[in-house]
Amino acid sequence: MVGSTVWITVCQSPSCRTSGIDLDEAAVPTTTTRPTMADEETVPVVVIGGSGAQRLVDEVVTPDDCVLADDWYGPGSVRIGSDVAHRCSGCPCCAVRLDVVDGLLRAVRQARRPARALLVAGPGDDIATIGYSVLSDHDLARHVHLGAVVMVIDAVATTTRLASDAPLGPPGELDALAMADLIVLTRTGEVTEAARRRLDAELRGVSALGLVVSLDGESNGRNPTLPIRRALIRPDAWRGVPAVERSGPTGLACAATDGPQTVILRETTPLDPDAVDAWLDRLVDTNPLALLRVQAAIAVESTPARVLCHGVRSFAVSQGQTTGSGADRHESRVVIVGRGLDVDELIRDFAATRTR
Repeated sequence: MVGSTVWITVCQSPSCRTSGIDLDEAAVPTTTTRPTMADEETVPVVVIGGSGAQRLVDEVVTPDDCVLADDWYGPGSVRIGSDVAHRCSGCPCCAVRLDVVDGLLRAVRQARRPARALLVAGPGDDIATIGYSVLSDHDLARHVHLGAVVMVIDAVATTTRLASDAPLGPPGELDALAMADLIVLTRTGEVTEAARRRLDAELRGVSALGLVVSLDGESNGRNPTLPIRRALIRPDAWRGVPAVERSGPTGLACAATDGPQTVILRETTPLDPDAVDAWLDRLVDTNPLALLRVQAAIAVESTPARVLCHGVRSFAVSQGQTTGSGADRHESRVVIVGRGLDVDELIRDFAATRTR
């Protein structure tokens, strides 16, 4: 990873064989290389999912943004100006991937380049697949970068579900919440304070990275104004240092019942670059489809700046940290979000990358 290694897999669905993708040559993950992220300015892609995604987009969209929407203009449609294109056929995974790549390329190739691309995930769209698609397409990577994942949650519907001892959400929604940088609650004024506290606690049990805010007016000061809401959607959240405390325990940060886990790993001494590369290779090789998000700031021996890397599933990219390292430059922070993770093994193997 410190040498810009990336890992690539393709959809494993049997239906892909009927949609023009030959899996015989890519039945297992392959390793290749790509240059580090280009210095040229790329358009941040903000993936917005959840039941109130459309409302949030209405609130934060600016004339300089482009919007790739689902339910506004037909399933999987994309609007750029007055132009509308529709989802291509194929298995659900590949349909989403091809839509994402085609829609974003069309958006950034317009005469007026957008400042942000707001990509609205539909109810059946997998956020991890969308993130993987944004990262892994080589042509797309020259124009855009994965900026942030935002999830919008209906507080009334969710607290009602919790009151009946039902899970916080279905598996796909839990995965998206665990990946999210920002979790926006709607209709919070319609729930009791006790119900809100329980909802907050449940969200903290799923997400270690997501900042939770309300979209509705509240008397307790938790409702940010519109300019602040726009600023909360950080366009480089994925490309920066993981948004977790500098100090704290190493290990399992949160885990939903039968759901995603978040593991935070920390080291305060420089790491061996070859050992880190080998560890990341093993991590991706053994968990390619289970990894929902990997984000790290890694201090390696003999390198003045930390290496920043981020990825989804079997694809990750890296770049050198150019700002904000300071006193933290010898400290490594890694966040791994996934399912079925062996926490003890992750801790042990990461610790083994220390410089001998």
